[in-house]
Amino acid sequence: MLAVRSGSAPGRGCPGLWASEVVDTVGSVVRTIHPAAPGPRKKRLVRTADPTLDGLARLSRNDFARSTLRVARRLLGCTLCHRLSGEVLRGRIVEVEVYTDDAASHSANGKRTPRNRLMFGPAGFAYVYFTYGMHHCFNVVTEQEGRPGAVLVRGLDGIARAAGPALACKAVHLTLRDNGRDLVTDPDLWIEPGRRKRGERIVRTTRVGIRHAADLPLRFYLLGSPGVSKRDRRAESLAAKVSGG
Repeated sequence: MLAVRSGSAPGRGCPGLWASEVVDTVGSVVRTIHPAAPGPRKKRLVRTADPTLDGLARLSRNDFARSTLRVARRLLGCTLCHRLSGEVLRGRIVEVEVYTDDAASHSANGKRTPRNRLMFGPAGFAYVYFTYGMHHCFNVVTEQEGRPGAVLVRGLDGIARAAGPALACKAVHLTLRDNGRDLVTDPDLWIEPGRRKRGERIVRTTRVGIRHAADLPLRFYLLGSPGVSKRDRRAESLAAKVSGG
């Protein structure tokens, strides 16, 4: 039986979190520093943390370099943005899955391969893979460098036909060419900070379409969102009881 509880919780893996639960930067700015002491001036470049790039609000490196579970919950309500030919495609993230080193993850047991190397960091990069010979899946790399972790984006709102990881990628035109792009510094691909709407609840349940570790409740979605690819009525019922709904 899935457990349900309130409150934010801070996890790792890739395509495909614990039992049902309801709850609840970084553009690089280059500046020149001159030594105070007299004599020939020497310049050195310093990277400073700034939550914007070209005036765009976006999640920072620190936002991604956390436990995968925590990042997954943080991403719900945020907006995935992709600029193409001057137009920005936007989708509000409403469903995610957590992958670290569990048996369903590309980095199961911490094994590193040419395909999954991005999952080992640094955080804040896009990990896009091709599956079943026809679908693309977009993940956000998480955790401290050296530890595998990624959040799979399964569903988007605010953009047509984006309920499901493959449809979400198609809706915002993400393919293998976007694999490895830096969501913190890339001027054309980023995630804007966001939050859940008043009364919007998170449902926590098992992941979809996997054969291994299928019992782990590592999927989160926003209750009532049309961008959710697969609902768990039992988890939603438990969530409603906990929240008094």
